[in-house]
Amino acid sequence: MFRDLIPALADHYGVIAPDHLGFELSDAPAADGFGYTFEPLTDLTAALSEQLGVTRYSI
Repeated sequence: MFRDLIPALADHYGVIAPDHLGFELSDAPAADGFGYTFEPLTDLTAALSEQLGVTRYSI
């Protein structure tokens, strides 16, 4: 979806394009074991940002 946008932005910004759980090619935990709602996906994004040392970002 963003294959043309990412290279254009990467010339000026650091770009991270995670494949979140259950989307595209990532593993998809069973729905009864993971809440596929905005809050858990937000928590995953925050944890990834923290792990990568990213302190400022735009989504």
